[in-house]
Amino acid sequence: FAVFLTDIRKDYDEAEKLFRSAINDNTNDSGHLVNFAVFLTDIRKDYDEAEKLYRRAIEADPNAAIHLGNFANFMLQVRKNHDKAEKLYRRAIEADPNNANILGNFAGMQLGRGLVEHGLALLQQAMALQPSEDDLMAEINFYALAHWPAQWTTALSEMRGLIGRGVRSPWWDLSANCRQARLDGHAQPEFLETLALVIADQAPESALQPFPCWHPDAP
Repeated sequence: FAVFLTDIRKDYDEAEKLFRSAINDNTNDSGHLVNFAVFLTDIRKDYDEAEKLYRRAIEADPNAAIHLGNFANFMLQVRKNHDKAEKLYRRAIEADPNNANILGNFAGMQLGRGLVEHGLALLQQAMALQPSEDDLMAEINFYALAHWPAQWTTALSEMRGLIGRGVRSPWWDLSANCRQARLDGHAQPEFLETLALVIADQAPESALQPFPCWHPDAP
């Protein structure tokens, strides 16, 4: 109900009351702890309290791949602590080797750090699992566009379809991948930077129209 109030009703005060009530009733429920941590991160921007909740969740359920992956995302996107994020991603993959979301997120981090060989290996593993989550597919295809020239045409076609259907991954920060692509001499860095903003829902789809490569008849 707290998640419903957050995502649908946007009643954040009532949602927070319910999150706190749920945790008070069951202090070791890792799912409740992580859901509240996500709320505090995304809505309240209370990162210190969110990190405490993530740590409590991992202590309560140390082999829960999804919680390890979420905490890794937090350490990457919020704390910018790549070393800690990598450790958490590796633990998550060890717990669930076939989780495309975790593989894709780890791939994005490694590619954004310039670790191309490892990043592409992870990306290929994620793609091979044929994930059904549209937001994850947007991220995966972006990583291919930024770092895998041989996949440019295929990834661009996939991305056009996803963006055209309104798929977004709100506030997912792809700036590290844009910077690394520039360092690597990418042929379309301005396009990538604009696409990253569209994927993160920080720019409209129309911002892509000035780029010739975005149009289906483009080479």
